[in-house]
Amino acid sequence: MNSIFYRLKRKIRKMFCSKLVYMFWEDNESLRSHVGNYYTRTCKVVGEFSAPCLIMMVDGRFPHGGLADRLRGCINLYKFAKERGMDFRIYWKSPFDIHEYLTCNEYDWKIDQDEISYFMGDSFPVTLGSYYKQYSLSEAKEAEFQYQKMNEIIDSHPHIKQFHFYTNAHFVDDKEYAELFKELFVPSEGLQEKISFYSKVHNYSPYLSMAFRFRQLLGDFEDASGGEVLSVAERKQYIEDSLHLIDKVYEENNGEQMIFVTSDSKDFIKAASEKSYVFTVSGEIVHIDKQCTLVKTDYSKEFLDMLMLARSSFIYVCKKERMFTPGFSLNAAKLGGVMFKIIKY
Repeated sequence: MNSIFYRLKRKIRKMFCSKLVYMFWEDNESLRSHVGNYYTRTCKVVGEFSAPCLIMMVDGRFPHGGLADRLRGCINLYKFAKERGMDFRIYWKSPFDIHEYLTCNEYDWKIDQDEISYFMGDSFPVTLGSYYKQYSLSEAKEAEFQYQKMNEIIDSHPHIKQFHFYTNAHFVDDKEYAELFKELFVPSEGLQEKISFYSKVHNYSPYLSMAFRFRQLLGDFEDASGGEVLSVAERKQYIEDSLHLIDKVYEENNGEQMIFVTSDSKDFIKAASEKSYVFTVSGEIVHIDKQCTLVKTDYSKEFLDMLMLARSSFIYVCKKERMFTPGFSLNAAKLGGVMFKIIKY
């Protein structure tokens, strides 16, 4: 009976609600099914914060997206908390503890597990996702919707002490993005050592960056969202065309700067690394929303790729037919205030 009622309710909402309103409702229904069992009607005393507190949840209990999605959620929720004069925390434990790679800078956002309340009387889980690419919606309208919805959630739950947000909201403008990131984060000691190492590789000189997002096309990477795999002949052609593009960019810039290349394909990274003017970051290529938390994995390459992109003089976002426009590199451009160009080839 409940499933019949739910299907009817879903059908009615789909018919009469806007796409954004409907997706918000459906995602939060899904969230409740994923995390509902963790919440209890038994009151438990937890750490005291300036109530109410906004907590960015990255606990592995609900899909979080890749690194760019997670950082975007942190930065946007932090911006919102600042505007509302609310406390802000980040609980990022899946599939790694964020402190292994990024630590607090100007703002202390740390929170321990025993400080999180799952008492229904004073905590409230909510997800606020992004769908504009998937459904060809207006990015600006979705950003406005997200901001309004956050205000609506806070204002309609005055008794709540902790709001547990699962989000990749994107209403912060590009000019503020880098500043807010720097307020929140600084590389951990271990990550900073690796950044210093790769800085020596290009002799501390300016360098260009080129980002290639093949997803599963070349058959050597498992993407969280799946995708097609090309034939052996097509893979070879894609790699050759992409290598030729690197040569072209190097020549157009008169060979004055080395080129940092990042990609989700280990085969392409290996081929590009053979060029004397190209440098890459070594390490395992993974999608953090696809990994099993039971297997210890080093995710430093993903953070290094992001920060090396953010420190380059210019970013070329490279897109061939059937390839994906990498939000990861566009996010890095915002973090570093770096100009970029999308090249279709």
